[in-house]
Amino acid sequence: MERPSIPGSGLELPVLGADLAASLPAGPGGLRSVWATALVGRLVTQGVTFLDVGAIEAAEPIEHVVGGASGPGTPVPLCIAAPIPPTVPARIGGRPSPLRPAETPATDAEPVIEHVLAEMRRISSRCGRPAPDIVWVDPAELPALREGGGSALPDLTPLAGRPIVWGVRSPGRIPSPATAEAWIVAGVRVLAFPVHLLNAASAVGAAAAVEALGARVIALDPHGGGRLDGRLFGLRSTAPIAPPGRPLDPAALRRLAGPVLELAFLTEHRDRSLGEAALQFALGVPGVVAVEAAFADPGDVEGWTAALGRTPLRDDERRRVIEIAETRASRWRDGTS
Repeated sequence: MERPSIPGSGLELPVLGADLAASLPAGPGGLRSVWATALVGRLVTQGVTFLDVGAIEAAEPIEHVVGGASGPGTPVPLCIAAPIPPTVPARIGGRPSPLRPAETPATDAEPVIEHVLAEMRRISSRCGRPAPDIVWVDPAELPALREGGGSALPDLTPLAGRPIVWGVRSPGRIPSPATAEAWIVAGVRVLAFPVHLLNAASAVGAAAAVEALGARVIALDPHGGGRLDGRLFGLRSTAPIAPPGRPLDPAALRRLAGPVLELAFLTEHRDRSLGEAALQFALGVPGVVAVEAAFADPGDVEGWTAALGRTPLRDDERRRVIEIAETRASRWRDGTS
């Protein structure tokens, strides 16, 4: 598939990415690092070269994670998204920096910018390659990161000599229009939030609003917390719906499975699974440039990469998905769901 670019940045993204934090099993750090290295190696072999480190670094050394892509010969070109730790707003005084020649006065923003560049150099050194390409920033940090107390984030591309964009990752919810606009006005060019078949109505609207403001969306959690690929219902090798020893609650199962069963029409021709349809739906939402999937099951690497070649969703199927989501949201607001 075509590699879409982030407007005004020159950064091109592979359309399918790996949410590494969501892909790793629970367990001791050493075991997780081994799994991460092996997983990244398999992903790159299958052509998945967009890796979102997310919050993984708190538990796994980033060089172990990205090390799975290393090998003999020419390094594989990766697109890496990683967070910058909170800033340390300590003034550096008049000391020259990579951004300021010795004769140029220091600014209030300089310590913060130097902190960002230092973190990027550290990540690049540990990855053994220039990284990251997307810098995830905590929205609470935006005021400190704006240049000289101004309204915009510093442009990292000329400073690093390669395309880099600022992004905000909102894995738990879709940001409100006002919040998304404030982030974009501040210089954020990529917003990552959940986009899937179950939140279709709100996600499509939010992505369109982001696109209209000149930014783009990375779709997170395309499988709706495991409901759309079967993991939550114990239909895959990970995450059964009820832990051992606990009885299955039929009412809870009905609440979880009911919305999924309404989407059965997407698989009626047996030419794609619901998990594959979920990826295709998210990728087809206007404003979405890439989808981050969890590769938690051994078959996910081949399965989700193959999904890109399956029968695409028709326009009428997309409209029906959105109508179902709107009806469900209306019932929830009315208290009839």
